[in-house]
Amino acid sequence: MRIVLLPGLHGTTDLFDPFVAAAPPGWDLVPLALPELASYDELQSKVQPLVEEQGECILLAESFAGPLGIRLANSCANARALVLASSFTAAPGGRWLRRFALAPLFALPRPRAAIRAVLCGRDADDRLVDRIRELARGLPPTLIAARLRAVLSVEPRPCTKPLLFLRGTQDRLVPSSVLDSLPADAAIVRIDGPHALLQTKPREAWRAIAEWSASISRTGPPRSSPVGVDSGAA
Repeated sequence: MRIVLLPGLHGTTDLFDPFVAAAPPGWDLVPLALPELASYDELQSKVQPLVEEQGECILLAESFAGPLGIRLANSCANARALVLASSFTAAPGGRWLRRFALAPLFALPRPRAAIRAVLCGRDADDRLVDRIRELARGLPPTLIAARLRAVLSVEPRPCTKPLLFLRGTQDRLVPSSVLDSLPADAAIVRIDGPHALLQTKPREAWRAIAEWSASISRTGPPRSSPVGVDSGAA
């Protein structure tokens, strides 16, 4: 089965390397970089043709790309299902926070300690921390601010395809309240890990995806939670 990977706020495919390396046999992975746009409408118009070229596939959208993943899953006939990793289907904070999404704030260097605390955990590999820091430094502050304003403007919308939500129990960036906005039939898997689940817990993420994919292949969209999946609050 082919999985099309949509990255987080940084928009590059660089951070998918640990997840790609851990892929079980039989999976064909296609990472797609995001154009330097903030609006989900504009992103969809640019990315949708690329997804439609891939044939039958599962979409995996990480963090910022979650709302884009829902749009594409609904619009692309070839998209069979959607996985959201450390993401959200509605704004993860109040709209009033948009006033603080100012470009100058994102021109400052990100301390390694803050990256560990918020994104990838205290035990994360130094190379991962340095790579996240490098990507953040290379992203235009105006784009970061605009994408955060877009995140804080997301309105809930239904997902017409089977949906798996991967949630890190130690996620310090996206609040657990995002689970309240998930569709009632979404499958939820909690993994003991930080926001950067695909980078720090790739094997556990793959195990959840493989089990869920097998369940929807057998029965279609799950009416009840498959093995290893629950639907309660975090």
